[in-house]
Amino acid sequence: MRPRLPHLLGPALLAAVAAALVLAPARCAREPAHLAPTPAPPARVESAPEAPRVDRPALRPVAAAPGRPRSPLADGLNSPGTTARDDLHALERILGLYRERFGAYPAFEDNAQLVNALAGANPARLGLLPRDTPAVDGPSGALLDRWGSPYAFHSLSRHALEIRTAGPDRALHTDDDLVTRLGAPDDSAAGPDGRVPFRSDRPR
Repeated sequence: MRPRLPHLLGPALLAAVAAALVLAPARCAREPAHLAPTPAPPARVESAPEAPRVDRPALRPVAAAPGRPRSPLADGLNSPGTTARDDLHALERILGLYRERFGAYPAFEDNAQLVNALAGANPARLGLLPRDTPAVDGPSGALLDRWGSPYAFHSLSRHALEIRTAGPDRALHTDDDLVTRLGAPDDSAAGPDGRVPFRSDRPR
């Protein structure tokens, strides 16, 4: 009599399936899990090196020096017995002395930097306009006119500049402004030594 195959294969098949279920977790534990690739860190952007700071003499602050000789021209600015035109004439002379000494007007970006150069921040440490001059505002370092407004200085070239006072209305570019121009508007009048003869356009 032939044996019945289903009865013989049934237990063997069940044993094989059970063995596979037991061994599958162990095999999975031994095999490393598939890891997602770690993203690369962002590329580092090298910043451009900062340009070296130019420490021009006219930009360095100069403190008031009590021992320095006084400047009668500077101390007379905004005096009650003088006029606004007298103040401009005094500034013409102060700036003219600077140019006679150094061959050009100071390099500046605003009122306070020009005052700083005249106060002694120059190659010879020459103080033509001391910072403790009554017309110089202490907190800002700017030179004020007799109505309390900062003078407007405009550099036209190394050998020429314009000085403007806002006048009694304290507003620039109005009818009561007083203006004076110093030197030559370009360098064409410079001599062989690079100096320009001192000239001023007196305010009307």
